[in-house]
This record gives sequence, structure tokens and C-alpha cells, in this order.
Amino acid sequence: MATHKISKILTFICCLLLSQVAASQNLTLKLQSHGISDRDLLELGNPVTRLNQSPAGIAQRKESPDTLRVLAIRVEFQEDSNNLTTGNGGFELSTDPEITFDPPPHDVIYFEHQLLALTNYYKNASRGKLILDAEVYPKGLTSSYKLSQEMSAYSSANSEELLDAGLSQLFEEAFQLADASDNIDFSRYDSFILFHAGVGRDFAFDFNPTPLDIPSVFLDFGILKENLANSDLAYQGIAVNGGSFFIRDGLILPETQSQQGFEIGLLGTMALMFGSQLGLPILFNPDTGLPGIGVFGLMDQGSGNFSGFLPAEPCAWSKVFLGWESPIEIRAGDNLPIAASRASNQNKIYKIPINSKEYFLLENRHRDFDGDNVAVGRDASGKRIEFTWTAGGAPSIAHEQGIGVITRVDEYDFGLPKFLFYQGELLVVEAGIHIWHIDERVIEANFASNRVNADPDRRGVALKEADGAQDLGQQYGFLSAGAGAENGITEDMFWGSNPINMLVNNSTEVAFTPFTTPASLSNSAANPQILITDFSEPDTVMSFSVRNEITVAGFPQFTGSTAPISNSLVIADLNNDSNKEIIFASQTGTDILVWNSDGSKLIPNQDSRKIEKLNGEIITLPLAIFASPKGSKLFSTAIASVDMQKSAVIAVTDQVVAAYLPQDFNPPFGRADSLYVFESPVKLTTPPLIIATAPNFGFQVVVGTETGDLLVVSPDGSARFIQNAADDEISGLALLPLDKIAFTAKNGQIGLVEFNGNQIWRNETNRTISRAPVIGDLAQDGHLNVISITDDGEIHVFDDSGATAPGFPKATHLSQISQLALGDIDDDGFLEIIFSAGNKVYAFNHIGALENNFPIEINSDQTFSTTPSSLILIDLDNDGTQE
Repeated sequence: MATHKISKILTFICCLLLSQVAASQNLTLKLQSHGISDRDLLELGNPVTRLNQSPAGIAQRKESPDTLRVLAIRVEFQEDSNNLTTGNGGFELSTDPEITFDPPPHDVIYFEHQLLALTNYYKNASRGKLILDAEVYPKGLTSSYKLSQEMSAYSSANSEELLDAGLSQLFEEAFQLADASDNIDFSRYDSFILFHAGVGRDFAFDFNPTPLDIPSVFLDFGILKENLANSDLAYQGIAVNGGSFFIRDGLILPETQSQQGFEIGLLGTMALMFGSQLGLPILFNPDTGLPGIGVFGLMDQGSGNFSGFLPAEPCAWSKVFLGWESPIEIRAGDNLPIAASRASNQNKIYKIPINSKEYFLLENRHRDFDGDNVAVGRDASGKRIEFTWTAGGAPSIAHEQGIGVITRVDEYDFGLPKFLFYQGELLVVEAGIHIWHIDERVIEANFASNRVNADPDRRGVALKEADGAQDLGQQYGFLSAGAGAENGITEDMFWGSNPINMLVNNSTEVAFTPFTTPASLSNSAANPQILITDFSEPDTVMSFSVRNEITVAGFPQFTGSTAPISNSLVIADLNNDSNKEIIFASQTGTDILVWNSDGSKLIPNQDSRKIEKLNGEIITLPLAIFASPKGSKLFSTAIASVDMQKSAVIAVTDQVVAAYLPQDFNPPFGRADSLYVFESPVKLTTPPLIIATAPNFGFQVVVGTETGDLLVVSPDGSARFIQNAADDEISGLALLPLDKIAFTAKNGQIGLVEFNGNQIWRNETNRTISRAPVIGDLAQDGHLNVISITDDGEIHVFDDSGATAPGFPKATHLSQISQLALGDIDDDGFLEIIFSAGNKVYAFNHIGALENNFPIEINSDQTFSTTPSSLILIDLDNDGTQE
């Protein structure tokens, strides 16, 4: 079965009952599966890779509105008397005084007004950044293209395969018929909509008397290719204009959604389907049809708010994804203003990072911005319709006589929940802050298959429900305590006096922290120490405060680059003032940055860098540049004592070895004074290894080279080489007692040399080694071992004479391996070899056997960084055993 099956989504449920409509059965909306357009109509770039791009950059490209041209065609079927379909195959062209909304005649003017309604919805939702320019064919008032078969021939109630094929055939035949009948230049259009006669098979009744009606769908290129290509690998879409243009995707919609005593707006269905045309994924569960974000967003049940006449605005993530809004990234702040979409204040969406792939988005959803307790709509002639709520909390509609298609509304979010029953009282809440938990790992993995919210326990776009219950998407019985909350309720929002949030947390204030319900944890249950508090009362501009308790005063500080950090930080008291400094070696240049413990620069200077925030704002951040040694690659630094008053920062690039003092007495000012700078005649390949020459605070610096030699630099800047340690580039160094130096080389050699240059031993592994060796007494027998791991995961252990230890070498056939760590993690008195590979942690004992309960898998969709950093072993719970 193909992955693009149209009916793969079994049901998409959205209650649309109008209080003024009497019916003996429940009415729910169900939509068939549809894909996502791959045509990037808004020119935003690859939908998955742009998740990692700056939304500000995307938003800047959207400074001028996008205009999309839409071609809609009207098609009817061969006349029939089939009781399993609605109507007789033709459009309803007579007037019917019993139909109030979307009334007939359904002629060309009617469909132009429907498209005007769609245009006004998206103009409002995008704040003017998307304009639709729609045209309807054929041009005759009551004309339509007549298909070759009855409606039932294009539909199937039993077979997914037949339904796929039938809808694809319907779409192809209709547009090729339009091509043959009218002089249409299809290349002028960006989007293609087919309006067919009859009612959509989009509603679930207790009994459906017309199961062969046509369902509303968005057909993507994959669906069309599977059903129309006839194994043609070069298939480009539906050929029109003599094969000079190909239609790759489009929408199938009915002439109306009203049926069986229910009057329902076509706008909600159109807006949802057109969201897929723009590249938005569905946000309900594609397997069950159950809600993912419920009534709070267009791409779920929000499309059916107020019976489809008031589809909700897209949620915060959808607006950011389409480049319509640029979030303001923050980590801390007090009383931050957050404005509703219609407010003039531009602070509309905030982003609070959790980790590199997860974050919270906050938005203010205000359902009645004007404060008049009514949403006002107009038809094309200006006739007025009013959407209100009764005192009992039911939706109500009042309108002028003879109203036509509702083409514009002033408050599309008016259909959001507003009532809360608490302690016998009916509370009215007009606005609240939505907190969205976004997981880009989930989105990236499931975007192409349109399954972003398929897993209810790990949604890509998830609402943190302020009432503490995870009700969205649940299936409660009628008498269950959660009944009615499955689609989203008022108390899911955050505001200052939300009584349910305070009740579930036994608190006198509303808060979202690691210790509240819901909690501000990552999806792996890690605690990012994010606390969001001080929520204001509902208003057009609300406020909140956020702080991050994982950081200390003066931090974070900018390192000069947004690239991931690979060089290890070093912490040391450089100037003997009892306060430690933080030393950072840049991996994108050769800048060394040093901060005092309060975040200030150790060496005062005016260095700074301008960066662009996610909201497009350009800010200037200080750079604590300490030194910038010559070269193109900078390794992690080391610290060496110079005298009782200070220590030097030892820096190695691919070209120089330098020692810098924590002072700025000599020019160039604004940089640390150098003790020495030695320029190497050969390329340097390892971080520095420090050999102290106590008791006079002397030190020697040893560095590996690409020729296999070891460079030794003295405190006066003079140097010598330990030649021919290896036959290839040195990968890493480690120090043993009595100034013995262990090394690894790219060609797989592992050896031990004395500081005076004598080689003690050298062994061959005949593999590639990119990591430094580690030193430890694995068997705890008083003899140190040299331990290394090859790039393909083979572990080698040698004693101090060069003999291979029992149980080694050990082949693991792993890749993406971290630096090794040693520790007694099972309290058996012996050291284990611990490292990460992929998304697992491995531990091998002193004789090469895998430890019990290892490997440990972290998360199936996550991997460790491939930087050379080792795991950290520490006794967290003070039980005598390392974690």
C-alpha cells in the first residue's frame, strides 16, 4: 500500500454543532488523508532544512507580500438518480429560501465569493503577507465542465486503492477538460482548485445515506504520480497546454458543505486544504483523526470553529514556519509584553530554547480583540452577520435577510473557547497565552510523511495544557471527567488567575516551571531550568516573566560564533585571585576568549560582534578576546604555572605554540601579553601536553606534528623535536609518570617515548586512530595501561612494556565514537572503559567484556555529538559508585 493513500487518515473529528440547529444525530467532520505540496510556493526553501535557519531571515524575505494566483474550475457529473450520492450530479442553480448560509444559486459569482472569503482569511492570518488572486472557469454564469461519468465512478466507500485512483482520475479529467474547452494559460497560475457539484463526503453521521459522495482532499504530486503515471519514471504531472505545462498538485472541494439540516461554511475546509498547498503539515493524528492541537489552530479542528465560518488562525509554529511571524528569542526577562495578532505591538511570538532541537513558543490568542462580544462578518454586498455566544455558552448567529457567502470577518479567532465553569460559576475568558512545545527532531523525521503529530506522546507541535491534563486527542466517554476537553478548552491557556492551573498545582499563582503540572521539561525529561511566571490577566497585550536558573549572573556570554562548541572549556585561576576564569578556544577561528567568574572580560577591550536575533533585530555583543595566535585551526588550551602569582594559557594552532600571561602591560593593548610564541616549521596536529619541571614552576609543552615527530617547547620559547615517534601524523598525546609520553598516530600506531627522545615501544594496529590515548590502571595491579580506540571501534590496551593486555584488542565495529573515559562504575575495584557511539553508551571491563546492562540507549531519535569530548563520570548520589 502506498504511503500517500488518500484515506490513510481514518477520521478527523471536529464537532460543528450549531445551537440553533435541531437534529436527531451528532454531526462530526472527517477529512480524508492528503499530502503536502512540495512546490515551495512561498519560496522559503527546503521545509526540513529551514527548521534550523533563522526565522528572522525567512521573515525578512517576506517584507513584501507574496501573491499567489489561483485557478478554480467548476465541474459537474453525468446526471444520475443514485441514492448513494447527494444531488443528481449537477450544481444547485435554483434559489432555496430554506438555506441561509452559502445559499444557491451556486454559479460563477458564488464561487468567486468563496475564493474571496479564502483570500480575506489568509490576508488576515498572514497580516497582509499573503495575497490570493483567484479566477474561476468557465466564465459563463451557470456554465461548468461536464465529466464523462457519474459521481459514484470517481468514489469508493470500500477500497483505499480505488478511492486513490478515482480522485486522481477526477482531477486529471477535469483539468484536461478545462484545457480542451477554454483558452487557459495554466502557467499563469500557482494553485489549482476543483469545485465539483454536490456535497463533500466530509461528515460522519450515525448513518451515512450517501457514502459515495466525493471527499475533500489535497492531492499532492506523490498521489497523482502513483495513480496516473502508468510506471512512467519521467512523469511530471497532469499535462496541459499541449504538454508545455504540468499540474503537480491541487485541491478537490464540493460546491457546499451544508446537508441534512446542517448549515456549515465551506471556508473552513478550503482554508485547511490550502494550508497544505502552502506547505503546512496537518497537526491532527493521521492514524486516528483525533486532535493534536484541537480547536487552537487551522491545521486541526480549528478549521471547523463556528461550523467552519470562523476557522481559527494558524498556530504560532505555523506562522513562524511560513515566515509570517518572527519569534523573539529570550532566555530571561521580566514583564515581557506579548501582543495579540491584531495588536499594533510587534512582540507577538516568543521563543525560549530548551536545547538545540526543542523550544517553547508563546503567543497571545485573543478571541475578541475589539471587546464588543461579537465577531462581525459581511457578504460581498455588505450585508451583516453577527457571531455571538449565548449566556449559557452556546454559539449563536444573527444576520440580515438574504445574506450570501460570508466573504470577510473581523475576528477569525472568535470561535476559540471562552467559557470556564468553576465552583458553580460561569467565567468568561477572552484571551490567554498559549505555550507550544516544539520538537524539531520529530518534525524533521515525520514532515515528508505528514505525520508531525502522529505520536500523541511525542508530538512535533504540542500544546502545554495549563489545566495540567493532557486531554487533547483523548477519547473520553460521555460521563468521563474529561469529556468535552478532547478538542481544547479555555483552561488550556495561561493567564494570571487561571483557577484550574492553581488548583492542580496547589498554588496561589499560575506558573510553568520544572516543578509544576504541566512541567517545562524537554521531551527526554531533562530539566532546562526554565521558569515562566507572572502571567498577566487576559488582554490584547499580556505579559509574563521568564528566567533560567541553570545560568549564573553574567552568563551566557557570546563565543563569537553560533557553531556548536567542540573544543573543551578550561577553568583555572590564572591570576591567583582565588576566583577562577573560563578559557574558551574558538573552533571557527583562532581567538582565545577568557571571562572572569562574573562574565566580565579578563583583558578589558572594545571587541564586540553584531548578530541578528530571530526577530530581525541587530544587537551588539561583547567578545572577551584574550589572544589570537596565528594559524587556521586552534586546539583546546592548557594551563601551566609560571610562578606563584600567575599561570599561563598555552595555545596551539596548526602553526604556532604560544604561552599567554593573564595581564595586559605591553602593546598591543587589549590583548594578553605573550610569554613566547614559537612558529613551527611543520604542521601541528594535537592540543598541548604540559610537563611540569617543579620545583621552579618551569614547564615544557609537547605537541604532535603531521610528520610523526613530537615538538617540545621550553619556557624561553626555544624548541626541539623528538623525531620519528611515529611514521604518520600524531593524533593525540597522554602523560605517564616519569615524563613518559604515550601517543597515537593516524596510521594506527600506538607508542610510548621518554621525554629525552628514547622510544620505549611502538605497536601497530593497522587501523585509523583519530583520538588521543588515555592512561589508567585497569586491573588495579599497580601497572598503568595505555588505552586507545580506533575509528572503527577496536579497543587496544597495552601495559607499560608494550604488551597487549588479556582480552584485547576488542572489536566493537562501532562508529561516531567519543573520546574514552575510565572509571569504576560497578564498584568491583577495576576500571571500566566507557564511551558513547551513536545514541548509546558502552562500557567494557578490564578484560574486554561488555558490562552488564550495557549498552544504554539514550533516545532512538537522538545521537551524541561526534566531537572528541569524553563522557563525564561522577558520583552524583554520594554512594561511592560513579555515575
